[in-house]
Amino acid sequence: MIASHFDLIKSDNDGFLEKMQGGFEGSYYFSRKLAATGGVEWWTDTGVIVIPGVRFCPIDEAFLRVRGLVGKDLSIGGGFAKPLSDKLRIEATGDLYFEGHIAIRAGLAYGFGPRP
Repeated sequence: MIASHFDLIKSDNDGFLEKMQGGFEGSYYFSRKLAATGGVEWWTDTGVIVIPGVRFCPIDEAFLRVRGLVGKDLSIGGGFAKPLSDKLRIEATGDLYFEGHIAIRAGLAYGFGPRP
């Protein structure tokens, strides 16, 4: 699966569009419940960040995740996915960063191949 997300709101953003974040993430599902993830994000204040992680899906529509922002921080979060078709879905996520910030994001995800 590949996905693209962008921030709707982040708790350390003091003004409208002063900071922006967005990125791409790929997920390889070992089973319906567990995936390894990797991606890159672009933050206006720090540039490009590499982000490996893990995603756990207790049900098909919801997931929990842990991500390491290489050289910067660690985040834990979760989200919800609404299928638009067999391969395409909308995702909404929330992340808590160990630095103390919270981010709420939205994006699109596309699945390749058969479902595990």
